[in-house]
Amino acid sequence: MNNILVIAKGSKYVEILSKDYRLLEGRNNITVYTDKVEDLKKITSFTDIREYKPSTFRYFDKYYLTYLLTKEKKAPVLYIDVGRLNVDFYRTLFNFKSEDINGIYTNSSWDGIESAKQLYNQKSPYLEDGYFNNILDYFESEKINLSSVVPLLERVFIFPFNNSIDIVIE
Repeated sequence: MNNILVIAKGSKYVEILSKDYRLLEGRNNITVYTDKVEDLKKITSFTDIREYKPSTFRYFDKYYLTYLLTKEKKAPVLYIDVGRLNVDFYRTLFNFKSEDINGIYTNSSWDGIESAKQLYNQKSPYLEDGYFNNILDYFESEKINLSSVVPLLERVFIFPFNNSIDIVIE
């Protein structure tokens, strides 16, 4: 069985998982990080439920917790946003062939953004102007070529179990 990771931080996301957890049942090894451990334990017994400790949700934890789980399980792990569990296409990805996963799999990058270089002064109705500039400046100070960094859409992805992910996480 494949390894699947979900994060349900906050009442809204715990409610979504409570409604859709049956879509996961019996299909894979499921790990859930949540700040509502006891609430989730009441509705499911088939899931490895772990405490999500940070008080504020951190988007990078999608990658970092997936990475840690690949190291623990010594196998690839699929991360899926809790709000995407009810999307048929995303659930078809649960059936990946573990032995074929040797690189990061994602179904998308950010629409129209091919590299991090394009994020300088990015205009978006959701973010303040220049939102990414500080981190991009840091990457460049570390001699990271922004043209080689692909902004991945983090709704669903699979990390392999191999040492190359150490570099990605760093």
